[in-house]
Amino acid sequence: VHRVRVPKHLDDLPRVGVVFPVPARFTQVRWCGDGPHECYPDRRSSAMRSTWEGAPDELPYLVPQEFGMRTNCEWFEVVDPANGDALRFLSTGAPFHASARWHTTGDLHAAHDRTELVRRDHLTVHLDAAHRGLGTASCGPDTLPQYRVGTGTRTSRRTTWSWLRRSERSISISARRRSANCEIASSRTIAGSTSPMRPTTTPVEVSRSSACRVGCQPRGASLDTTATSERPSRSAI
Repeated sequence: VHRVRVPKHLDDLPRVGVVFPVPARFTQVRWCGDGPHECYPDRRSSAMRSTWEGAPDELPYLVPQEFGMRTNCEWFEVVDPANGDALRFLSTGAPFHASARWHTTGDLHAAHDRTELVRRDHLTVHLDAAHRGLGTASCGPDTLPQYRVGTGTRTSRRTTWSWLRRSERSISISARRRSANCEIASSRTIAGSTSPMRPTTTPVEVSRSSACRVGCQPRGASLDTTATSERPSRSAI
């Protein structure tokens, strides 16, 4: 368990989490959480909970800024489609927020226009225990108080890091019961959506206690192959 104390002089942080690079061969992302498009703590009503996969987001705005996050993830993967290798991040506690981009936060802050951005030779992954909502009062109202990262102590449960080879891409889930309220995600299209993200067709068995509705892994489920690693749980933009 990681506990992060936010002191008074750091009130209203952008985020609390970790950030690290992964090799450029990981050109796909896959996650169980809110999607298919980017979403933030105060902009989740249009998202649907499922297991999604697709290419990392490209900057959708004229002015470089924060983008590409997915909220309430049970797990998040970066995948090498050439050989099927995947690096998975699985929460054994509360869900986390995640993003994978071809630009660092520093790149986005330094660029005045999207034409100034240069694609990095690695993918930058963020795993956040807390993240500020959208808006900085630069135009319009500021973020509502309940969506800000204030002072105090924040707890992040253990996160498991799993390296999955191609032969292990079929996920084995151990659960005692199946839930009549859960279903397997299919390859159906989402009405009105133009996003390249799509639900996956990985077969899973889910328990009634799972918070996921479609194609998600229940908390506490086991993987065939797991290598764990502890990481600090704080980084700020």
